[in-house]
Amino acid sequence: MTSKFRYTAYMSLAFFVLIISSGLWHASIFKSFFTTIIGGKIIYVILGIAVVSSFTTVRTKLIKAAFNDDTLTVRHFFGFGKRQLFYLNDITGYFTSRAPGRYMHHNYIYIMVGTRKVAKISSQYHSNFEELRIHIQRHLHYLGTVETNVITELIDLS
Repeated sequence: MTSKFRYTAYMSLAFFVLIISSGLWHASIFKSFFTTIIGGKIIYVILGIAVVSSFTTVRTKLIKAAFNDDTLTVRHFFGFGKRQLFYLNDITGYFTSRAPGRYMHHNYIYIMVGTRKVAKISSQYHSNFEELRIHIQRHLHYLGTVETNVITELIDLS
């Protein structure tokens, strides 16, 4: 069973590309003008924060997970990252979480190996989240629910 991306994942990727390209365009065109005033430096700080935030979203949340009979394969960076292979016997279990969104709640599943989160599967970015959840419930040990807030999300980004 392989995870499939929802349209929100593609929108996040497009936003990431837009931020990078607008930052590069801005730096190449207006570098001499904006670096001489305080406001210009603030623009670069805001662009830097947006790039780091978007990059970590692409790295940690936009993953492709594939379950086989006895293995889990995880690829970060929208499925283009390095392939990581985990045997189901080595996986400690999974935590669940529920994060409030603007119009609905988003459910997350954190797959753990020891104390390390190796995969973060979300209902926001994966269209077959319910199928993955059922598959994970059948094959992995449930470790409980984790409360999420801004601080835990920032810690997850690292």
